[in-house]
Amino acid sequence: MAVRCPKCHTDNPDALKYCGECGTRLPDAGHVQVTKTVETPKEELTTGSTFAGRYQIIEELGRGGMGRVYKANDTEIKEKVALKLIKPEIATDERTIERFQNELRFARKIRHRNVCQMYDLNRDKGTSYITMEYVEGENLKDMIRMSGQLGVGTAVSVAKQVCEGLEEAHKLGVIHRDLKPGNIMIDRDGRVRIMDFGIARSLRDKGITGAGVMIGTPEYMSPEQVEGKETDQRSDIYSLGIILYEMVTGKVPFEGDTALAVGMKHKGETPRPPRQLNAQVPDELDRAILRCLEKDKEKRYQSAGELLADLANIEKGLPTTARVVRERKPLTSREITVTLGVRKLIVPAVVLVAVVLVGLLVWHPWSKNGAVPLPPSDKPSLAVMYFENNTGDESLDHWRKGISDLLITDLTQSKHLKVLGGDRLFDILGQMGQLGARSYSSDVLRGVASQGGVNHIARGSYTKAGDILRIDMVVQNAETGEPVATRRVEGKGEEAIFAMVDELTTWTKESLRLSAQQIAGDLDRRIASATTSSPEAFKFYAEGHELFREREFQQSIESLEKAIALDPGFAMAYRKMGVACGNIGKRDEQIKYLKKALELSDRLTDRERLVIQGSYFGSSEPTYGQAIEAYEELVSLYPESGEAVTAHINLGILYSATENLDKAIEHTDAGIRSDNDFRSSYTNQASYHMTKGDYSKAQKILADTISRYPDYVDAHWILARVYAFQGRFDQALAEVDRTAAIAPTYTKAQFYHMMWDFEKAEEGYKKWLDQVSPSTHLQARERLSYLYRTLGKFDEAKDQILLGIKAAESQKNDGYLDVFNYQLAYLNLVAGNQDEAREAVKKIGITDSLEMTNRFYDLELRGWILAEMREWDKARKTAEEIKGLVDAGPFKKRIRHYEFVRGVIDLKTKKYAGAIESFKKAVSLLPHPVGFITDDGLYRYFLAMAYQESGDLRMAREEFEGLVGFIPGRNTYGDLYAESYYKLGQIYERLGDRAKAVANYERFLDLWKDADPGLPEVERARTSLSKLRT
Repeated sequence: MAVRCPKCHTDNPDALKYCGECGTRLPDAGHVQVTKTVETPKEELTTGSTFAGRYQIIEELGRGGMGRVYKANDTEIKEKVALKLIKPEIATDERTIERFQNELRFARKIRHRNVCQMYDLNRDKGTSYITMEYVEGENLKDMIRMSGQLGVGTAVSVAKQVCEGLEEAHKLGVIHRDLKPGNIMIDRDGRVRIMDFGIARSLRDKGITGAGVMIGTPEYMSPEQVEGKETDQRSDIYSLGIILYEMVTGKVPFEGDTALAVGMKHKGETPRPPRQLNAQVPDELDRAILRCLEKDKEKRYQSAGELLADLANIEKGLPTTARVVRERKPLTSREITVTLGVRKLIVPAVVLVAVVLVGLLVWHPWSKNGAVPLPPSDKPSLAVMYFENNTGDESLDHWRKGISDLLITDLTQSKHLKVLGGDRLFDILGQMGQLGARSYSSDVLRGVASQGGVNHIARGSYTKAGDILRIDMVVQNAETGEPVATRRVEGKGEEAIFAMVDELTTWTKESLRLSAQQIAGDLDRRIASATTSSPEAFKFYAEGHELFREREFQQSIESLEKAIALDPGFAMAYRKMGVACGNIGKRDEQIKYLKKALELSDRLTDRERLVIQGSYFGSSEPTYGQAIEAYEELVSLYPESGEAVTAHINLGILYSATENLDKAIEHTDAGIRSDNDFRSSYTNQASYHMTKGDYSKAQKILADTISRYPDYVDAHWILARVYAFQGRFDQALAEVDRTAAIAPTYTKAQFYHMMWDFEKAEEGYKKWLDQVSPSTHLQARERLSYLYRTLGKFDEAKDQILLGIKAAESQKNDGYLDVFNYQLAYLNLVAGNQDEAREAVKKIGITDSLEMTNRFYDLELRGWILAEMREWDKARKTAEEIKGLVDAGPFKKRIRHYEFVRGVIDLKTKKYAGAIESFKKAVSLLPHPVGFITDDGLYRYFLAMAYQESGDLRMAREEFEGLVGFIPGRNTYGDLYAESYYKLGQIYERLGDRAKAVANYERFLDLWKDADPGLPEVERARTSLSKLRT
């Protein structure tokens, strides 16, 4: 009896197990074959249609062995998902569906950033479908197809991330079994994501499904899969070896006309070493790939972790230029060098940006979110591409970017040219997937010109004959590609490159039609003076710069140190090292190296000098004013430069820190207009509008940001706070869920605290105590102390503070030690223990004059304590000290701390009019909250108290009611919120409004129902409530 092949429909003798035409496994003669009717599901899924009552179809993504895959919007959860329709011939096999349901239970447990999350298997009107996380990006197969082969560094980086995802899955006992480039995505952040875990095993029947659809793709199947034997994690390692082989050679090791032919080669044929196909493959990587491809699984790597360790060592041995950043973090390689100080005592979270945000765009041929080009300029504009190394000597590869960077540095001295910055060029090439390219097509050159907003391109090459180095360069029209001018320069040895660059700089200005008068009067410091005259020093600098762009800051510092050892006057190396130190928390070293760069600034171009001044002065709060001056001069003199974009962003941060919000918004807008792919600028801008109290504007900015960058955690997290501050808690919690889906360490604890769901908040904070991060442990202690204060549990609050002090001392975390001593002083002060409060405040280590904001809080607390102790002269002297700091620095609105101390002094001396006036001024100068820590509760409580003690009960009532209705301040000063209800009970009782007096006393007693025994407010409230009820 003939058996028909379910794939190619060829009739085969019943003795055959595999189709003689295509190699597909044939069903057993006695097996009832599933009738293959149509490949497409019964329901036509077209763009805009709705499937299963909730999935709005956006587009078809592709088709595979299981069926079609669609991008869809899940209208119930308002998120995009991938929806895979299962072919009818598979879906009707109940055993297959049951196996898949079982596998899915395990696959869903895999939660790893390198694994695409599986959601669910469902059925609608007879059509079975799977939903899973939607990953926007490129699949690895398409990347290999487009590139022919990937660079060694890229291949190693991808393989490392696949290993990390596999390692997590294997720990949970989940084997992929169909690992192939088509199942590996590179998402928009450059992160590798493994897809379709659990599917292959569910559909597997000795390598081929009962319906005749091959599941283990032949080219990537392990020998044991070919034989239909049981597989384990080593089968996935074999498949990854095939993928690695294909990435570095552009082809798989085994090919054949039929699946069976390919399978037989997996079983018996030795693969050709990849190094024979690509000489760039290092010996160590060659050996690693071949070890993955051992026929005997006992001879392969035994775990993904073992392979990962080898790949990490191989990567370290690659030339710097061959390494690839493992994933894009933020969306720019630009430096943000402003330092906002360490953990403040209780500073409102006005600024949410990190000290430095550096990263790169990788692997995306044409980014949909590419930066908008700078506005057109009447100046000649130019992008200097990386040069081609035609010497045949790989040790000279660093000059590819080196000559380009030197020319950019030299040409950007000119006030008559607009030159695309090196970091911006790096970003654009990263977006286009051209960072490793040796030469550039005309399409790429036009793309760089378009995205960079330039009308000319400079490109070139260098060759070597004996000791003579020759550089050939052409300047061409960016639109037509027509050469404008060509030039050849040469010199003896690498030392001559600097002089050749100077020569090419002058020639380039001439080629771009600058007049002789313009050239003669232009700024043109010799490049060796502005950088270094040592080729070896420059080589290490270039290496350090490359590592810096890859966020390998410690390694970058090591290379830069070598550059400085060779040229102790290398100012640019000192600056880069200072910023790198700041990125890894080495604040003292950051300031030291930036100061050294500043001392050497006479060797720099004016532009570099201003950048260094901004960097150095921006690292210290007392000199923020000088940083602002430097950056303002920079954007004035060089408005179209890449450094101007950075300066605008830094000015936004600096103006925000000094609470000049209009200026902060103005400069951040300018930075965004010039480079709209710098995502933290958007969240900064949103936080500035929050600080101004414009939550609707902030919400719109954040929503737009999330539409551009759906996985940008900060945007989701800040948007959750925007909702919470407006009392829209359901939306806030939903946004926290979206945040946690991206970064599981984010929790709802602080939001429950703000909602006064104390049980859930306490539970959440206690879970923080189990977190690995030591700083999270300290934060949990701090937040628990706030929570217990709200409940009148001051003893428990104090216990948390003392535990926090002990932990901070153990961790040597001076910043948090100050925080806890501040809180301890506050607790003692409100309890009437002024002497203990003074002892606690003495332990606050504010000896660092760089931290002015901490000094304001320290002095404010000291002045308050002195006023409570009736040491009036000392209290007034402390207030004047605050005023002196404000007058001498850029933090003019910090005069509110002075007004607060003056207000407390007047309140205690019964000068109520003066107290009310001072407190009103202090409240008026408060920024609107951005974070969970805010001063509003303290200042507004004292203003209400001043009105009450003055006898103005109606204004006191208004202020207390305003305070308890002010949601953002609940977390920090919850105890004062609770006492405000007690005060309102007193006020309404005196005003004769029995019902409202009862309601407020009850609210107070409900909050403090488990308060420490003996608190006088509790006893008085109970007494008053009892009288009012009788």
